[in-house]
Amino acid sequence: MKKRKSEKARKQAVTKTPSAPRVHWASLKAIGLFVLYSAIGFWLLYNPFVIRNFSDPFTDFVARTAGWLFRIFGADTSGSGTVLSVGGTSFSIAFGCNGLEALAIYVAAMLASPFYWKSKIWGLLVGFVGNFIINQIRIIGLFLAAMIGEQQFEYAHTIIGQTFVIVLTMALFLWWGNRYGQRKKAKAKPVLA
Repeated sequence: MKKRKSEKARKQAVTKTPSAPRVHWASLKAIGLFVLYSAIGFWLLYNPFVIRNFSDPFTDFVARTAGWLFRIFGADTSGSGTVLSVGGTSFSIAFGCNGLEALAIYVAAMLASPFYWKSKIWGLLVGFVGNFIINQIRIIGLFLAAMIGEQQFEYAHTIIGQTFVIVLTMALFLWWGNRYGQRKKAKAKPVLA
């Protein structure tokens, strides 16, 4: 009888000792996939074929949409291609100002997430539209800053604008994931006795 109690006490003592930190393989996998998908996304964005056939036409669309928004608010707007003039202030909406870099980060995060594919597809659609709206707000803000002065424009463009788009796009991802992302259920692992 004493032998059984000592064995039981020994097992309890073993289970109470601190163990080595657990490796969160699912988290490491998601981070690795995010890095991989980001690299692929940025490689695609800077691929000459993609620039010529997708990015440049998309940037023209971004400029035309921004011009349309300014006209809705009664501003005197003209433009050609990616060059937009509003109230005597003109600038070109360049490749990096179309919001595609932030969208590439969003897409990488969505693809690396543990959501079902149906949730991912809806999340990608919401992300595309949300990113487009966020970038249009940024472009309007940049025009307003340019109307105030060149120094304000440079600060708004290089620091505030880029941060605004990336942070809000990632906030959109987090909101989507917490609210609508349906996560895959983890497979139960057998417990070894």
